Amino acid sequence: GAMLADVDYVIMGAGIPTKIPGILDALAKGEDCKLPIDVAGAPEDATYAQEFSPSEFWTKCFKPELAELDLKRPAFLPIVSSVVLASSLLKRADGEGPNNGIDGFVIELNTAGGHNAPPRGFKYSPDSHDGLNDEGEPTYGPKDDVDKVKFLKAAHGLPFWFAGSYGRPDKFCDVIDAGGNGVQVRTFNK
Repeated sequence: GAMLADVDYVIMGAGIPTKIPGILDALAKGEDCKLPIDVAGAPEDATYAQEFSPSEFWTKCFKPELAELDLKRPAFLPIVSSVVLASSLLKRADGEGPNNGIDGFVIELNTAGGHNAPPRGFKYSPDSHDGLNDEGEPTYGPKDDVDKVKFLKAAHGLPFWFAGSYGRPDKFCDVIDAGGNGVQVRTFNK
């Protein structure tokens, strides 16, 4: 639906979205696509996926002509929390083009609201409170900081935006001075 509405960008985090660039490529061409799904507790040899066929979908909706539309492929900006993850996506994503379908990054630090990545090296155990603060939340440390200079190098010239306590003019300037393109904010503070 978003591609039918001619969106310019898809921004996605919540995991390691290596398959999304290839899915966007396929949907832009009206081709079938498949998203593998990890299922906790599933047998090791079991595979699960969500499959989608534009042709089949639109035929069942009595609008088969919509399957023939040439759709614009939106830019894909994965949300990442580390230089390592950004580098991995540039190597492992399955999209087309020199950057495997990656068009830039949003770097969400642990102070961003929402679904943050756990601290690096953190392993949850219901029997232990190791690595948790007084509220039972994981504790972040220096390994979870993102060095802007290293990120600029890892991004291979792609644009990037920082998020997570970056809704202030001085933080915006820090990102611009480091070669970034701006900030993603929920709340802006003067």
